[in-house]
Amino acid sequence: MRSYEPARTGFAPPGAPRPAAPHPEQRWRAVRVDHEAGAIARPPGLRLDLGGSGKGHVADLLAARLASHSEWVVDCGGDIRVGGVREVDIAHPLRAGAATRAVVRDGAVATSSVVARTWTMADGRAAHHLLDPSTGRPAWTGLLTASAFAPTTLEAETLAKVALAARGRRMGESCLSRHGGVLVHADGDVETIA
Repeated sequence: MRSYEPARTGFAPPGAPRPAAPHPEQRWRAVRVDHEAGAIARPPGLRLDLGGSGKGHVADLLAARLASHSEWVVDCGGDIRVGGVREVDIAHPLRAGAATRAVVRDGAVATSSVVARTWTMADGRAAHHLLDPSTGRPAWTGLLTASAFAPTTLEAETLAKVALAARGRRMGESCLSRHGGVLVHADGDVETIA
């Protein structure tokens, strides 16, 4: 097994694209946050991956510390928060260069991808790190990347994940319609949502 080797061309896991869905048991509903104790309780065996959310949250915390400056940029692993106005290139997952260039004004952009962290499973099928909770297998919606714009990095990160995994090809546009975004489809086509 090769871990986290980037796809070079046309990453497309076998099977028809379909939106990810919640696990039928919905054990995530039993997660409890105790603000006074500073603790989170979850059911035994339930795994939470808050890596992307954590990056977005940290970028927003740093942005708050820089707010007194007129211009600044915070980049937490590709989750970007901007003070002032900056042009940002959205990378194309299959080709060198940008899929598009966008202007970010006092806001954020985050990209979620099934291309950057991929590997080949023992049975030869392609896999990536974004799982469909209903199956426990990599989600495949027909999208390679989803980039979302939003006022905060945490919101942009969340919208990008939802557009890519939960909503996929059909619903990505409605998920990103409020603030805008960019979808890159499996065939490499770029869709910009204003």
